[in-house]
Amino acid sequence: MANPLLAQFVSIDEPFQLTSYSSSSYRGKQKQKRAQQLHIFANHVATASSRKSKSKSKGRGEGLVTVAAQADGIHLVDISSLHSVASHTLGPSTSFSCPALSLGEDESEYATYAVIEASPDLSDEDEEGSAGRVVWKWKESLLSSSSTSAAGKEDRIQRVIASQNDRIHGLYATPDLVSSHRILALTGSGGLILLDSGSLEQKASISILNSEEETTLDVHRVFVFSSSSCSFGPKHAAGATAVIVSFERNGSEDDAGKSGLMNVHVVSIDSITDELAVSGWFKLALSHEILDVSCSTSGCFSVLCKDGTWASHTFPPSSPPSLSQPQPLRPLSRPFKLGDTFSAFLSSSSSSSRKSTTDSTSTSSSAVSIASLTSTYVLLAALSSGHGVHIQIWDLQYSAVLSSHTLPLPSSTPGAVVSVKLVVDNEDLVSAEQGQDGKTGSSGVRGQAVLVVSSTTTTTSPDSGATSKSKSSSNSSLFVVPYLVPTHSSLALALGRGQATQPWLSSPSDDSSTTPAGASGREEQKSRSKAEIEREKMLEGVKVAIDGGKVKVAEGAFLQWVKNVEEGSKGAVAEKKEAKAKKEKKKGGGEEMEVDGDDDTAQNEKQQEQQEQQQRQDLSVLLDYNFVKDLLGVLLPPLKAPLTVQQQQQSHAKEIVKLLLERKAVSSGMVEGGLLRAVRDRGDWASIELCFSSLVDIPESDMIETLVVLIKYHQHQQQQNDTNAMHVDSSQNASSSIPSLARYLGLVTIYPTLTSKPLVVALKRWIRDPQDALDIAKVVEQWLRVLGQQRKANGEVGLLPSNKDLEKNKDGVWVASSSKGDAKKNSKRGKEDVLPLSKVISFLQAFLDSTFLLLLQHPPSHKTLHLLQSHLIEESSFSDTLQQLRGSLEPFAIGHQKSVKEAAVPEKEKERQRQKGDWRQRRAGQAAAMGSAASVGVYQVEEMVL
Repeated sequence: MANPLLAQFVSIDEPFQLTSYSSSSYRGKQKQKRAQQLHIFANHVATASSRKSKSKSKGRGEGLVTVAAQADGIHLVDISSLHSVASHTLGPSTSFSCPALSLGEDESEYATYAVIEASPDLSDEDEEGSAGRVVWKWKESLLSSSSTSAAGKEDRIQRVIASQNDRIHGLYATPDLVSSHRILALTGSGGLILLDSGSLEQKASISILNSEEETTLDVHRVFVFSSSSCSFGPKHAAGATAVIVSFERNGSEDDAGKSGLMNVHVVSIDSITDELAVSGWFKLALSHEILDVSCSTSGCFSVLCKDGTWASHTFPPSSPPSLSQPQPLRPLSRPFKLGDTFSAFLSSSSSSSRKSTTDSTSTSSSAVSIASLTSTYVLLAALSSGHGVHIQIWDLQYSAVLSSHTLPLPSSTPGAVVSVKLVVDNEDLVSAEQGQDGKTGSSGVRGQAVLVVSSTTTTTSPDSGATSKSKSSSNSSLFVVPYLVPTHSSLALALGRGQATQPWLSSPSDDSSTTPAGASGREEQKSRSKAEIEREKMLEGVKVAIDGGKVKVAEGAFLQWVKNVEEGSKGAVAEKKEAKAKKEKKKGGGEEMEVDGDDDTAQNEKQQEQQEQQQRQDLSVLLDYNFVKDLLGVLLPPLKAPLTVQQQQQSHAKEIVKLLLERKAVSSGMVEGGLLRAVRDRGDWASIELCFSSLVDIPESDMIETLVVLIKYHQHQQQQNDTNAMHVDSSQNASSSIPSLARYLGLVTIYPTLTSKPLVVALKRWIRDPQDALDIAKVVEQWLRVLGQQRKANGEVGLLPSNKDLEKNKDGVWVASSSKGDAKKNSKRGKEDVLPLSKVISFLQAFLDSTFLLLLQHPPSHKTLHLLQSHLIEESSFSDTLQQLRGSLEPFAIGHQKSVKEAAVPEKEKERQRQKGDWRQRRAGQAAAMGSAASVGVYQVEEMVL
């Protein structure tokens, strides 16, 4: 049954051709490793945020596209008129390294930037040394009598940007950067450079690679968004957020990406202060080479691999507290695999699609391309087995195809290599979502993607001698793909799309979990890393041991695997250190340097720290979401019947669950019914306590359900003790690990992600017995009484914290221990009788909202309610008294917060800020240098700071 909402919210209209180009083999000098460049590059023209909507309302409503054609030049093509409005010819011997960038400086003038790979204007020495490193800039006027201009050195600015052994990966800009007269340049090794858009002068630079590491990064893809529209990363008044996808290269350039680890760095750019900072570092383990990646402003990051696996992830809402170790990306949904319908383009894609040192938009060709739209919607373009291109809109959150269209293509020459590439203007999507361009309404966001289809044919003809001469010809066409998508993902649109999606997905027999056979099976085994093979063997061994009831054997197999991984990481660090020592010795001419004892000790400590970090990093990469979920499915399967005390002691491998929780590799949803319920049914209360310090997604309903189970257990124990004080329970050893009611309730109260509304719903659902509610109220009353007693010393109120209440944070600043909200501290505080007053009051409010009438109808609880009332009145009176001191103490609190903030800034950053000076002084210096130039007519530009 068709979904009636799809036609209104999601659609792909008929694509139309924008322009086409053709050329023979380049006559310019080309390096061998750069021979497989794309024939043309396409990019949307960037404009300033203040005039983005104006330019779209004055004759160019659909925008401009910058086309860089090899052996031709740069063209600005208007999507509305389907004509070139400006062209800059550079001759048949000029080629480009990456897409050109055009900025709309005003309504009629545009500045174009191009990275030159080869040109007659470069001498032999310059071309050999500056190829792929030099940027040309010139201006295009749309009001000139002739829209076509030839290259002229006098009208061009030329500057070498990248270092000697590096290359420019791409040029980028956002409306905020254009307004601040800034552009971004990224090198292939991960160096980000902020340039002045007028003079190409370098304003700031940063490298995403840690200077202490020996590995080299090869950048694969880059996404640049305005910081104001980006849901992840720091917010700036004017700036951008860059997402840099790269692979580690430990050996030659051809080894790039073979390690199977993808690095994702998030860099924040402040165009006002010209500051660049790495705000996030993430890693993904890949078992296959990738075809393409996509990223949206909402933080949806997807990876499409050669075997058809398509995985989607999301960035955490806030930056990680430390950049010394990579953080994992959060899975958005379970990965799925594209099926036989796509087998043609998956097998014909370039096998080295990620080995190049530059962007896939720059050098590599592929038969599939993906581009993020709004929310979790992704546009996919892929060559079909026939003569056409499949264009689809997927919702990765629900793994569903929402719209599909096939673009027919003319039959190409036999042996021709055909590639496709999608280009989407993210800033245009953002402005449409915000309603600035009049493109959005109740039906969704309308946009236009540019599809580049290139065909390259290589022929070999005999030469006059014994050798043969090869000739290549390329034909490229640009198509505009109009589409309609909603601003947010919706389950209502995905309903009923299962039947339409099924033909595009892999059948169960083709799943990767089946054993490969024949030649394809051998290739599959070869592409998998040794670590993954060992991990699968371990998982199979654990499963066999658990099925046979041999829990200790399963724990031993898992712990031995962990030990082997950590020892392998230690060996890798030692090899890197040895290689570094040999390299330094070679630089020093073979002379051995003497090292004193203190330096040697410091080096050993640093090496040990690096080894520990590498061990944790490698193990965290192997403990990915799908593997841990499969492992927990083996360890904690659904129970058919309740277990006895003896069965609980031998029901599951507690050591494995404990290690996974300590490494924070588990989430509550990995286990059917919730992890807390699974370990509770097996009597593993130690793991329950560990869950509160390791998990961040425990549902409030599971917490309160476990609380009721614990209350019933203690009530039963109290009845037995009252009946027979000499009675010895047979389960005494087993019950020794069961926490007290106050202990567990404290863990619930200080749980970091506890929210009031779900807590009220959970309390109403599970607290039905008034005696259960009374037991909880007694614990809360005891907390409030202890808090009131602790606050008073010798009849006076103590405002200053004692030495026991103070501790130094990681930056060496004294802070109150109660202000530290990390999981370990909260876990330790749960063992004490005293909890933070704010947490206790918050829980008490939700508790009384849900159980007050129940307690009121239970006479034994009236005394406890009166005690709670007296404690709350006392706390309210004390709070009113303290409020009078707010004005006097606030300056000291602000000063302390400033000290904590300044101490967290690294020393290198402090030194850099001291060298730059205060931004007010820099601005004042610029104004003084301008002098009378700041005057405009009879007016004077002034600035007043209050």
